[in-house]
Amino acid sequence: MIKPVINYKAFRSKSREKILEIFLKYITIYEEEIQLKEFKKKTWRPHLKIFIVRTYDFSPRSISERLKQYYYDKVKDKRFIDFIDTFTILVEDLKSNNYYLKMENSETKKKFHFIIFSEKNYWTIITLAKRKYLDRTILKILKAIPELELIKITPRHLENLVHEQGYDNNIKGFIAKYKPYQSERKITVNVYGGDLKDLDKIRESFFVEPTSFVYSLKNSPTGLVEGKIFFDGNFTIERIIEGYAPLAIKTIKSLSKSFEKINDMLYERVELYDNAPILTNDGMGLTIKSSYNIVIRIKENRIKRTKEDTFNIDKITYDDLNESIVNFFKNHPRYLIYSERQFSHFICDKLTRNKVQLTIEQKNNNIIIYPFKNCKGMTLRDICNRMMKVESSIEAIEPFYFPN
Repeated sequence: MIKPVINYKAFRSKSREKILEIFLKYITIYEEEIQLKEFKKKTWRPHLKIFIVRTYDFSPRSISERLKQYYYDKVKDKRFIDFIDTFTILVEDLKSNNYYLKMENSETKKKFHFIIFSEKNYWTIITLAKRKYLDRTILKILKAIPELELIKITPRHLENLVHEQGYDNNIKGFIAKYKPYQSERKITVNVYGGDLKDLDKIRESFFVEPTSFVYSLKNSPTGLVEGKIFFDGNFTIERIIEGYAPLAIKTIKSLSKSFEKINDMLYERVELYDNAPILTNDGMGLTIKSSYNIVIRIKENRIKRTKEDTFNIDKITYDDLNESIVNFFKNHPRYLIYSERQFSHFICDKLTRNKVQLTIEQKNNNIIIYPFKNCKGMTLRDICNRMMKVESSIEAIEPFYFPN
């Protein structure tokens, strides 16, 4: 076990590449280690974790102030109060839009360290902290501040990211899950040593979709840079071979940009289009027409077409799907839902005051989200992320544009 001992304040005015090189030193495997018999045993080393965050006009230097504001003015959540009472949080400006975030547990005196690379719309957060502590530290902060959101992507976009990175032959395992809303049937498939072809085979038997991939960038047969990529806005570098820090840095930059690119393509372009709704009476109620919408495609074999169609116990009807959507948003404190007709609903985000119309198109196996005027990517992303909790068998989530 290698315990990282890093002088984080020495990062002041260092370039991001130099900062990453220091982190990578603690996960580097050296030639003399590879020759040792003990190296073949499973030993723990620090893993470098990278989180991609969408930020809305929010500076890292405001983290402590914002958390205190919620503590004194708004928040009644006892768990949040206990969190603030437990941790001392310090943010230091390292210059060049780089920041050092330190969290210290006042009871155990245990310290957790994070570096934030800040840009206008995105943060890249890196840490060597153990994963078991992240929910209680950095992820707690990200959940508490509305202007900060992890860039979660759909399982299919995660798979597309793997293709775009050219990792098709570098995948050596994955986790795929099936977990519909309010269903006792939940499936998790852990595949060690499997590739994308194995994922396709598993899809034939279950409705599972990938939530993470294990990758190994190889100089056959040795893995030079290894880690995992997760659909919920983060990835890891778990080990690199000595001399391949430049490849690891390139991997970090490339994966970070891929997450940002997917988010931009899906949700950020809404502001570029004249998406003012036109209310028309089509004989069945009101319909929102927009120059921008999001199409959520349900797997065709997920839908039960006839009463006799009971071959797969996981099949559902459109009525089942519709009921799950309505119940989910009715029971979520952030949203209000009004059903204009059976398969058409208006959803209001109380946090952003944005509105969308959600319509189920039975003929095309689609769920369409039409944003109202001035709807922001924050609301669209959150609704789509929550739709993945409502319905596990989503084949794709894609934007659709009409010419201005």
